[in-house]
Amino acid sequence: MAAPSPSPKAPNSETPKQQTFEKSSLVGTWKLISQKKAGVSQPVKNYTLTFEKNDNCDNCSLFETFNGVKDRTTYTLLNKSIIMRLSLTDDTHDNEYRIVQIDKKRLVLTFVYLPDETTAGELIFEKK
Repeated sequence: MAAPSPSPKAPNSETPKQQTFEKSSLVGTWKLISQKKAGVSQPVKNYTLTFEKNDNCDNCSLFETFNGVKDRTTYTLLNKSIIMRLSLTDDTHDNEYRIVQIDKKRLVLTFVYLPDETTAGELIFEKK
């Protein structure tokens, strides 16, 4: 009698591969195309983020442009996260934005709204 063959692994039982990205791919201007709060789409605002060169710096320059008004702030890269404070999401202090996807055309970030830290958010940007 043949030994029973092992059952195939369930699709979710494998560890997903960590997507890597070049830090330089973040540099440039990104236009907001989608914003969600607790899974609900929010009105898309006239908003862009401009990340400046990020070679080994802890506080790299970042510009938010919101309805034509440009504001300078800073960001820090930490593994697959960007630590920054955005007026778009009413951050009261530095917040962690996890990079879900980044390529030549799209940047997808997930985060929690502050100060309650219980409401999930998602921002999707398109490279300008």
